[in-house]
Amino acid sequence: MNLEHRLIESLQEKGKEFVPAPELKIKVMNNINTENGKMRKRMVAGILTATLLIPSGVLAS
Repeated sequence: MNLEHRLIESLQEKGKEFVPAPELKIKVMNNINTENGKMRKRMVAGILTATLLIPSGVLAS
């Protein structure tokens, strides 16, 4: 058994003993929701920009 394998097993055993705080799940879920909202806004802005720039470029050429 090599060192890496023993280290992985040791960390997995310690992880089984770890109990996160209940409010941690709420914080993580709130953070995920705000990140998805920002990504959605960027996507809409990108699509809107593309729909305006492509016809303008074609018309200019």
